[in-house]
Amino acid sequence: EQTIPYGSSRVADVAFYPYNSGMYCTVAEGGGYEISDYDFPAVQTYVADSFCEEAYPMAAVSEAGSEDFSFRNISGVLKLMLTGSEAVKSITLQGNADEILSGKGVVTVGSGNFEPVVTFGASVGNVVTLDCSSAPVTLNKETPTAFLIALPPVTFETGFNVVVEGVSGGKMTLKTSNKAVISRSSILRMPQVEFAPVGGVMIEEVSKT
Repeated sequence: EQTIPYGSSRVADVAFYPYNSGMYCTVAEGGGYEISDYDFPAVQTYVADSFCEEAYPMAAVSEAGSEDFSFRNISGVLKLMLTGSEAVKSITLQGNADEILSGKGVVTVGSGNFEPVVTFGASVGNVVTLDCSSAPVTLNKETPTAFLIALPPVTFETGFNVVVEGVSGGKMTLKTSNKAVISRSSILRMPQVEFAPVGGVMIEEVSKT
């Protein structure tokens, strides 16, 4: 948490999660506050029915003179539901137009009912991997297993592809060529798919919740 000038005689408290000592906060030229050098991770560790904490940031700005904080999510989530008998080693996501999905970014926030805005710098990446290698996730043929990947807000103008890799080394690619939007504080859900270690599936639609 950092206290910074708010007008001529007032101050505002700006809070950001997760904390990193290398980040800093300044007053933005166009209003609000810029939180610099948050690193949207290119590799995320699998967490059952959730996502790793460092991949899903939140920010809050107090009103002048108030200690009340209302944290707002900055990222969104892509959710996959897989069935099968194979154990999953990793899941890799990439936009068909190489959209920016990871790297150092500046988050601009403001007081009141603000919408966080993410601006990326030069050190960025276009691939995000959900790593399950330390404890491969064994699928069930009847009950789907959820895999959640946290992403900064992004529009996949021509869709994206997801590569699922099993412990045997076999891979399956899930593809969509339709426009898809990852919005902050929301889930973009892909249809349930049975994982086959070899082959590909064209996904015609994804749904937003």
